[in-house]
Amino acid sequence: MSEKLDTHGTAEICDIHRENIQVFQPMSFKSYGGKTRCSGEIVTVSLYEDNSTLKTLLQTPGNNRIAVAKVSGDFCAVVGDNLCKFAIDNGWGGIIIDGFVRDTNMLKTMPMTVLAMGTYPLRSSKKSQGKIGDTLEIAGVKVDHGSYLYLDEDGILVTKEKFSDINFVK
Repeated sequence: MSEKLDTHGTAEICDIHRENIQVFQPMSFKSYGGKTRCSGEIVTVSLYEDNSTLKTLLQTPGNNRIAVAKVSGDFCAVVGDNLCKFAIDNGWGGIIIDGFVRDTNMLKTMPMTVLAMGTYPLRSSKKSQGKIGDTLEIAGVKVDHGSYLYLDEDGILVTKEKFSDINFVK
């Protein structure tokens, strides 16, 4: 353990807990929401050309959790302003998409952390083909449902659980 600072970011967490974290590889995740930081328990979502499962999830109480989705299949956007509004209204802490978003002019005005690989104007199909709770492989990191995430301008960290000695800056 280290001295307790007033606040911490991902860089300080790496310094303090290097052996207990996984760091997303520096890939092309981009920030699209109006917030650039978040932390919370992870809810994993596997999607195939469809955002119905994610939409249903974001319409439930978020309790500051972070929705982390991996999208496979053809190119399509799985998050836009409508899903972001559901997340805000239901208290989600953030959305990370290993895939694409759209409505970016609106997303940047919304008080939600939204990260994605890029933008694509075509929306997803509506087949309800998705699953909550799978272990995902994203950016070289094994992301388990129920693990904890810290995200800021310096990077994305995944841990087994929330660190009690960390006061993360949001």
